[in-house]
Amino acid sequence: RLFRLAFLILVLIAALPQAPVHAAGQTPLVLNGPADMQALGGHMEYIIDPDWQLSAQDFIDPSAVATKPLAGPVPDFGYTAAKIWLRLPVVNGAAGQDEWRFYVHSNFTQEIAILKIGSDGAVTTLLDLKRDSPFRARPVNYPQMVAPFELNPGEAATLVVSYYSQGSSRMSMSVETPDSFAGIASVAQAKNYAFYGLMLVMFAVGLGSAGDLLVVVYTE
Repeated sequence: RLFRLAFLILVLIAALPQAPVHAAGQTPLVLNGPADMQALGGHMEYIIDPDWQLSAQDFIDPSAVATKPLAGPVPDFGYTAAKIWLRLPVVNGAAGQDEWRFYVHSNFTQEIAILKIGSDGAVTTLLDLKRDSPFRARPVNYPQMVAPFELNPGEAATLVVSYYSQGSSRMSMSVETPDSFAGIASVAQAKNYAFYGLMLVMFAVGLGSAGDLLVVVYTE
């Protein structure tokens, strides 16, 4: 009887509809303000595309591509010639906030595209950079890569990132508000001013020391 009961349970389990492989990690990230990489990583999924065959259209239907949850808090797939696709479902939970910035914490990669797929399936390209893209192709004039996008309060969408790098595939990211990103940019600018100011001071001190040495040599 126990054997028959166990067999019946196995048959019932096998008859149940199987959930897609990627379904477990598809809980949307609720944006109530800036979200760092740790917040993104808990909701982000990936798929490796070794033959570069996928396109943004493949991600319109959430069940069409079998993505997997990230293995760690930051996308990192070592050194690979494959294209990497990341999918991040989001919903705007911030009242009165409809402008956002998807911020990639890197100055350059050989190829990167950031897209927004609306709940109606419409695909909007937020950023599309290739190896030979000029700097003016960036929608935000900033050393690192930033893609502005709109998401109304209560609206849901899926953000898709595809990229390829000849170096490390580790890529940290965040979602910022215009205000939080302006703060990041201001701090970075202040650090640059401090660095170059220090360089000028050291250069001036070096010139002064060299001038004193020339005076001593000439006097002797």
